[in-house]
Amino acid sequence: MKLTCLKGALKYLQGKKFGYMNVNLHTRIPTLPYLISAYTHNGDEKVLIHSLNKENTSGSISRFMERITLKLYLKDTNGTIRHEYEYENKPKDFTKTTFEEIEEKYKGLIIQDETDNIVNKEVKFFVWPQKEEWGFCVVPILREDEALFIGKEGFFNFENDTWERNFFDGLK
Repeated sequence: MKLTCLKGALKYLQGKKFGYMNVNLHTRIPTLPYLISAYTHNGDEKVLIHSLNKENTSGSISRFMERITLKLYLKDTNGTIRHEYEYENKPKDFTKTTFEEIEEKYKGLIIQDETDNIVNKEVKFFVWPQKEEWGFCVVPILREDEALFIGKEGFFNFENDTWERNFFDGLK
């Protein structure tokens, strides 16, 4: 796949330089053949992002507040775990906020209905893809004494050269 992209880029540059072709580029959001999941309180797997399902492009999962490490799993379309992520969550990382501040920063990604149903001492982790950066974000929101607190935003790459073998590393 990467070699094909490289050949296409070279043909494009050569064609443009010598005037062999009239090129009109149209870009679309890439479709990632992956899904991101986590496990609920009951041990059931919940799919948070499913790239091939347009209805399930973002999600959330809840935990009760202590010092929490949220484990997220990247799976391919066959359900094979390709990578495991850990998002470390500490109480000191949270700052008091309002929904208006959350909406201003994450408009359309975190909706008020989802923050309104967070109970006291519960953290809800919101997860969505950052397609232009080829990864996904995690943002925790905590309710404590009826006030909202927001944690630090985490970003994780979909692809990681330590687990992906390709044509350029000499192993394939």
